[in-house]
Amino acid sequence: MGTIIKWIVNMNKYRLYWAKESKEAIGVKTLMFLVWPFAAWIYALKKANTRSSFFIFFLFSLLVCWHFSETGLTQRYDDFMGIRDRFLESNYSFIQISNEISSYFKMASGAPKDIYENTLMWLVKVLFGNNYHFFFLFASIPVALCQLKIIKHITCDKKFIAGSLFGFWVLVMMILPRDIVTVQNPRFSTGFWVCVLSSIYYFCGYGNKYLYFMLVLISPLCHSGLWIYVLLFLVSTIIPQKTRVFEFAAIVSIPFMFFDTGLLSNIDVGFLPDSMRFWAERQMDDESYSTFVLNEGKSGFHWITDSFNLLMRVAYIYMTWEMIRRRDTILNDNETKRFYHFYLLAFAFINFIQFVPIIGARYYWFTRIFCLFLWFKTFFPTHKKTLYFLVFACSWSIFERYGYINGGALLCNTPLDLYVMPLPYLLGKGLLW
Repeated sequence: MGTIIKWIVNMNKYRLYWAKESKEAIGVKTLMFLVWPFAAWIYALKKANTRSSFFIFFLFSLLVCWHFSETGLTQRYDDFMGIRDRFLESNYSFIQISNEISSYFKMASGAPKDIYENTLMWLVKVLFGNNYHFFFLFASIPVALCQLKIIKHITCDKKFIAGSLFGFWVLVMMILPRDIVTVQNPRFSTGFWVCVLSSIYYFCGYGNKYLYFMLVLISPLCHSGLWIYVLLFLVSTIIPQKTRVFEFAAIVSIPFMFFDTGLLSNIDVGFLPDSMRFWAERQMDDESYSTFVLNEGKSGFHWITDSFNLLMRVAYIYMTWEMIRRRDTILNDNETKRFYHFYLLAFAFINFIQFVPIIGARYYWFTRIFCLFLWFKTFFPTHKKTLYFLVFACSWSIFERYGYINGGALLCNTPLDLYVMPLPYLLGKGLLW
């Protein structure tokens, strides 16, 4: 009986409540979304802790991905173009997909590295034909749902101040590492957000921990690069939760952020199965080293990006140090205690693999989201200067990501009419013309 009562108390403790709003406010948002979706999305940010705002966020995320198409404003290659062409050229039959899935689980020679993308392409083509807009629409659904389920634990937190600049930047910094536009290449983005959601829910005790445990285990179906994360997650659930040891590992790992990629050059990965060996070799080849470490192919001003990236790392290190100093507050809260241990372990491990060109950068996105989530639960709404320092450190990244002027991601795949046209036009553009 005592166990049941404790379970009920914990469920009530973490139950989230939407802010109340009038029917008139809901009607205004609905009408605005029909007439001007982008304005409705902006308006919803003012009351980000309401159910109707989350509905707007979800629909607009799907609309962004539905509307993907070449803008004609730049000649720069974008992942969207490659995935779109792959979808248009694909012609999978049910037997082919079944054989791919079978060979994947058998780890047979020549098996695909993962099966999510090809399976989704086959399913969309069966249901909707050759319209690639449906592919990106359906690919956006799991990503948007994961993002919003995490964000809900921020906006519906009693400490969150809806409509405040401080609260707005928390939301931006949470989504920035892998925003909805990354659905342009859905394999890693989908697996990434499944892992983020499942880890937070598992260690914070927000839901059925067995469900989220299983979701982490199957995330490599989306992208083979997540096998490392699965191992990290499993280790964190097995080893003793020694706070001081984890804190020491996190602090010691900080210098490893700057280790040389050349350390990998002599590692033999031939013992791995073919599907995993191909992925590992790709992370360590000369082309990856030249692109991600030597900055070949970039402009002479890459030092600006490097400088802001350094500031960004300093910001997350400082936020982690702040949390270590406030460990008592974190450890006395059942919501954050276990997640704190997991974060320290993940922080240390991810620092140790930063010298791997591709995987190191990708896994650093986990650090950024986990750090901010835990920092919010610990400090919000205090320590404003820390958050604004993080925003400044990320400002160049935001400009590079969303700036149409310098060839950001939106310049390639997001036509400007998304921001000004009504919903019927935006839907018809992908459906009728």
